Amino acid sequence: MKQTASLVLAILALGVRADVKLAVYAIDGTVKAECALKDEVWQEVRAVFDRGIELRHRVQERLAAYNEYATAMGFEEMPMSASPIKAQVAIDGEVFYFEEDGALWCDPRFILPEERWTVEQMEAYYRAFCMTRSDAPATAPAEPEIAATGREPAANPPEPQRKLPVFRGFEDPRYQQYDELIIRYTDEFNRNRAAWADATPGQAESIHELRPALVKSHMIEESGGSGPKSRKAWMVDPIQVNVPGDWDPIKLQVGLKKPSRRNEGTAAQNVKAAIKYLVRKGFGASGAPAKIRPGKKFDGWYHALRRYNGRNARLENGKRYKDAYAERILKRAESPHAFVPIAHDVQRQRKSNRRKATGK
Repeated sequence: MKQTASLVLAILALGVRADVKLAVYAIDGTVKAECALKDEVWQEVRAVFDRGIELRHRVQERLAAYNEYATAMGFEEMPMSASPIKAQVAIDGEVFYFEEDGALWCDPRFILPEERWTVEQMEAYYRAFCMTRSDAPATAPAEPEIAATGREPAANPPEPQRKLPVFRGFEDPRYQQYDELIIRYTDEFNRNRAAWADATPGQAESIHELRPALVKSHMIEESGGSGPKSRKAWMVDPIQVNVPGDWDPIKLQVGLKKPSRRNEGTAAQNVKAAIKYLVRKGFGASGAPAKIRPGKKFDGWYHALRRYNGRNARLENGKRYKDAYAERILKRAESPHAFVPIAHDVQRQRKSNRRKATGK
């Protein structure tokens, strides 16, 4: 593959007459770049993209079958965000979308391991022929020069800014909005777990480290939907800890007061309260301070998440809703490059809509 790419680039550099022009378009439809390919090279590229077209059709069939299964199981998933798409290439009436780094935009869940090589070949050709110089990653910064005084640079330069993972399918800027807040609160939590859980020193030793990615994944699961209700919650109460219908007086002990409507308080207050409530759920379903049962140890974040949601209804596949909820959050946090979509409970929404329509 590398030899082929190098050969074609050499042909283009020599100015050999090309027979085909391959156009790359921006999302708004304007031409972003054009690449002239000699006919035999074009046939090579086209053969790879023909396999890509066949793969796309198989993926679409798998996705349709999965959506039928999801409907039968009573849930639907929010599709991947299209925000990473930076360019598109049309071949034989099929449009392929590519991200800024030249990766093919697609749902990786429906591509089999043995089919990955087709995707990799398409990406390799795209990067070799279609990415302009402005698309290429910036070169590494030069080594700092010694100042005119002759003194060496500072021995302890400032630490680079920490960043949270950008989860696949959730690349929109709003999903990265709380990264700094999450890092600050998880740092505070991990330094003083006893205070956040209201636990004894012995209990605090049993509390697992809270990773920022888990908190971010939890936010997305609770309020990452595209509907207006989710978007409003995201701006004020992204982990949905301060909802009137879910109120429990025990939440007074995590810094909340009984809300009269949705989305009261500030995002900072609610996120801090949600982390405190979540860790206490790791000691029991009530969410009470851990110290009221001094002999109890922390059960882990999986059980804390199950209890945080608490919905005990069974899905059509027999799994408890709260189990599937916790599994999605943990999987997204542990595998940011794998698309783990939000699952909406269709049956519950239908029941809610019927109650609103009938007044019952």
